[in-house]
Order: sequence, then structure tokens, then C-alpha cells
Amino acid sequence: MNAKTITSAVALGVCLALTGCATSTQYPVTYQIPFGPAQVRSDFGPPNIVINGVQDVPAYSGHILYYQVVSPVNVVVYAFDKIGPGPGGPILSQLDGTSFYSSVVPTSDTVEFVVSATQPITGGSVQLTVSDVSMAAGTGAIPSAVGYSTQQQPYVAISPSNVSIVVGQTVTFSASGGAGNGGYVWSGAAPASGWSNAYTFNAPGTYSVNVCRNGDATFAQSNTATATVNVSPPATPLPVYGNPAVTVTPVR
Repeated sequence: MNAKTITSAVALGVCLALTGCATSTQYPVTYQIPFGPAQVRSDFGPPNIVINGVQDVPAYSGHILYYQVVSPVNVVVYAFDKIGPGPGGPILSQLDGTSFYSSVVPTSDTVEFVVSATQPITGGSVQLTVSDVSMAAGTGAIPSAVGYSTQQQPYVAISPSNVSIVVGQTVTFSASGGAGNGGYVWSGAAPASGWSNAYTFNAPGTYSVNVCRNGDATFAQSNTATATVNVSPPATPLPVYGNPAVTVTPVR
């Protein structure tokens, strides 16, 4: 592999002053990012993000950086172009799943990877491997069984994204966006498939309806879009027939 190296200027200066040696990191590099306690933070952009782990990775400005993620649970991994001393910066990539492969082109010398687990977790870690050359073939290749994709899908959206209703009412949600041959997969209040589904809410509460688009040979799995449904009790109590809290009827 025609690997490049990244050298920390601070570490190099200290090392030369003390011992006359040099310290460098050679691609590919693998990091283990531990799952920490979930923290809701807004310093990675306007939306609040549930953060379980952060890893800053050295990079070359203007050069492609390939990365692979392998996780024991479903995670959302954000890649930020860290252009300043604080957390985050312009977002370069957002992917979710348990195993995926993609690339980014930063404008700075650091890419900040942020891990957000989509379910509660109390231990374990996410494996992040980065390289300045494709890991799809040749020495250091990622096995094809990982099922990586080299392109990120366009953003997937859900409509409506926020709605308030009373018990017994039905809301029809539609998904749009993404690319490739993968189908839309719904989760949260009730599992479903297809680009549009009608959800009937039979009990009061606050529900989340999620949708993403599966990956294929060209595209990685899309982002997950979420809608929030606030269901209030009816003015006149309805009889209880033992129906599930949410039922879903495929529209298409």
C-alpha cells in the first residue's frame, strides 16, 4: 500500500526536543470508540444530537479519507469537518447501520466522528477504520462480507414531521428522498414498508415514527427521518376493545 503518514506537530516537537525521535501514524488506522453514557448536545450543530462517543481523526485537507464503521448495535455516525478548536463544524457525512463503508473530503486537518446509538447501550465499542486509499481492494482491504457502499444516499425526509391528534385518528405518513434500489423501512411506533403508510393511534401518548431507505450495491443505508405524534385522550372516552396502541395500514 502506498500509505501516507500523519505527524502531530506538537508531539513531534516534544519528541525531538527530548529524544531526537519522531512519532507518526500510518494508514490504515483502527480506532475503538467506547459507548459512553448518552448525552444530548447541541454544539455539533443546531439540532440536539444524542452523543455516545467522539473520535477526532487526523486528515489531509482536500484529500479523500475512506472510513469503515462496524458496530454491535445500530448507530448513527456523523463526520464533521473540524475547522476550529471547538466541537464539530460543517457536516461531511451522516450514515447509520451496524456496518458501512464510505468516504469524505475534509477542508481541514481533522475529521471528527460522532457516534450516536439508536437504542440504550451500557458497554462495548464501535470500530472505526480510516485510510487515505480505498480499502475495497488490495492490501488491507475490507472483506466484501461487510457489505459496504461507496456513496451516501441523498437525504430522506418524512411528512408530516410533527402532528397532534386525538385517540382514534389516523395519520398518513409519506417518505421521500434517498437513491438506489433499496426500499423504505419504517420503525418506531409500528414496523412497515413502502413509501407511504397510514397509522391509527388508539392510545394517548407521544409516539415516534421512523423511516430510512435500505442500501444497495451502490449506496449505503440512508439517514433515519423521524416524525413525532402527540396523541391526546378524546373528549368522550372510547370503549376499550384490546386493540394495539398503534395500527398501520400500507398505502402503497
